[in-house]
Amino acid sequence: MSKKDIINNLAKEKYIETTIGNLTTSPYKQDLAQDLYIELLMKPDDLIDGLFERDELKFYIKKMVRLNINSNTSPFYTKYERYRKISDEIPYTL
Repeated sequence: MSKKDIINNLAKEKYIETTIGNLTTSPYKQDLAQDLYIELLMKPDDLIDGLFERDELKFYIKKMVRLNINSNTSPFYTKYERYRKISDEIPYTL
């Protein structure tokens, strides 16, 4: 199975979205999922193939999710969460 097929199957299962939903309440869950799909597609084919063959890919993805959510140096944090944490919610009124 090719790397694209493996990632396509993960997307059909919504594995990344489910994992993110179980680990964070961030309003940017879908953005994180898309970023992680892009990261996986940029990884070398042999890495993804090897992880899949050894049945370690889902563990690897869980670790990617945790690192992106919890690290203040992760791309997800620097793009989204950093600003959410320092901003005040603006009340909507008519």
